[in-house]
Amino acid sequence: MASENSQLFVPGRQSALSFAQAAARLGGKAAGLLRLRALGLPVPEFVVLPAALFEPLLAGLPTTTAGLAERCARLSSYEVPPATRAALCQALLAWDFPAQPVAVRSSVADEDGEANAFPGMMDSVLSVSDWPALWGAVARVAASAYSERALVYRRHRGLPLAARPAVVVQRQVAARAAGVLFTTFPEYPQELASHAVAGLGEGLVNGQLVPEEFCLSKANGQLVS
Repeated sequence: MASENSQLFVPGRQSALSFAQAAARLGGKAAGLLRLRALGLPVPEFVVLPAALFEPLLAGLPTTTAGLAERCARLSSYEVPPATRAALCQALLAWDFPAQPVAVRSSVADEDGEANAFPGMMDSVLSVSDWPALWGAVARVAASAYSERALVYRRHRGLPLAARPAVVVQRQVAARAAGVLFTTFPEYPQELASHAVAGLGEGLVNGQLVPEEFCLSKANGQLVS
């Protein structure tokens, strides 16, 4: 039987994890989603393919240029194991997939942490609405941990080149607007800055759309500009 660490992670069904434990096992993005969920915020439902599922493909490969390319190639052809596939199908059917689309999101161990954000460095695949596309998206997102831009970021930040990808599959919300809230705004430390676009936020985070900017007072939440 597969260990709990290598099984599909379904929030609420498995042992509670600290943030550090969740980041190591499920990646930084998943750990952040779990933290928001624990705070009672309305996080869209999600499950996680943990890092342990992908580790056998990467075992023994060096972090030379050739080794990194081989890691990316192996992840690009990743096939979800039958037991995990069955568990994932069960979870998604409960969300009315494929009638209701999902987002497939990267979640690397050192992503979305206090020290390293990896903004736009790995792939997300939105509006996935059929099973073949889902399996392909899982492989693409896992492989993006070894994309050229992700490796450049790692070198620039002095991070290990041997990334440990996990993958989040999340119910997709039909958003009227989406954005990013900056809680630390160096030019005006007394303010929050919200950058928002109409519809989904992918065009904002990948730099394709120019957002509307709103500044809010930290003291009272009122709009400043």
